[in-house]
Amino acid sequence: MFKKIIKRTLIVIVGVLVLVSVVICALYLIDKNKRLTELESNSQLAKTSVGTIEYKIYGDKGPVVLAIHGTPGGYDSGMPDVIVPIEGCRILSVSRPGYLRTPLDVGKTPEEQAKAFSALLESLNIEKVVVIAISGGGPSAICFAALFPEKTSALILQMALSQSLPSTVSDEEPFFMKSDFITWALFSLMQNDSVFKGALEGNIPNPTNRQLILKDPNKIEKVKDLMWILWPLSKRFQGRMNDMSQFKSLALPASNIKAPTLIIHGSEDINVPVIQSKKLAEQIPGSKLVILEGVDHMFLSKFEEIGKIENSFIEDVIGKKANEDTLPQVLP
Repeated sequence: MFKKIIKRTLIVIVGVLVLVSVVICALYLIDKNKRLTELESNSQLAKTSVGTIEYKIYGDKGPVVLAIHGTPGGYDSGMPDVIVPIEGCRILSVSRPGYLRTPLDVGKTPEEQAKAFSALLESLNIEKVVVIAISGGGPSAICFAALFPEKTSALILQMALSQSLPSTVSDEEPFFMKSDFITWALFSLMQNDSVFKGALEGNIPNPTNRQLILKDPNKIEKVKDLMWILWPLSKRFQGRMNDMSQFKSLALPASNIKAPTLIIHGSEDINVPVIQSKKLAEQIPGSKLVILEGVDHMFLSKFEEIGKIENSFIEDVIGKKANEDTLPQVLP
């Protein structure tokens, strides 16, 4: 009798586990299909002279800002209220080669990617842009400003990579980035307040910065949005692997940049050390370097402050009214 009870209990447990697994898998597939549909429906594809480039334009007036995402990323990383703290402008956000729907063969090197951005502007009939690059978008943005001065009104580099990474930096993907399912599960768990706080400690070591986020519901939502922007990672894998390879042997023409340049970096950035921007400021003639004390790579704790600095810089350089009469042609 006792053995039968144990057997029945085990059967029930196994049945419940199977049912739970089926439900979880179904939820995962529903979320992934929904996300992929949203990513495709919210962007457009431009047929340029160098190949297909995915992009999205946020806003309908003001100067055009070419937003170049980091590693990993995609056009969805250009959302003004989450990643690019700029107001009164049109944000032209691109998927760099290897990310989402922009094929890697459009441009592997930073120079090739810069030429791809130029081809995109030509296809959209946009003559000049303010360029803003975040993190791993730095190398291609620096090349663009150096190679196409006539198309660059100003350059803003935010926590941007600009110097070669040490050869000892591993190309190996962290375990949680190797599976869309694992990252989905982790990000879903982080919707719980306790789990979210624990994860925030690992990503934002400065307790003061953590509190600036935790006490502000809007900042909490921004962080959660930022997590989901990276998903699904499988659609960004080629780009990330290419970036890590390219970043180990950079020889950027920073000294050739003529456009007004603003460099912003956090003093406690452990992803891209602040020394990179200090060196870059010496390489770009007349550039302005702003170091935010105590700020790490996840800059959302100082989102408004960074926004004021960048908006003031743009207004000083070109004025908010520039280019308002020439809306970019949006291709079908």
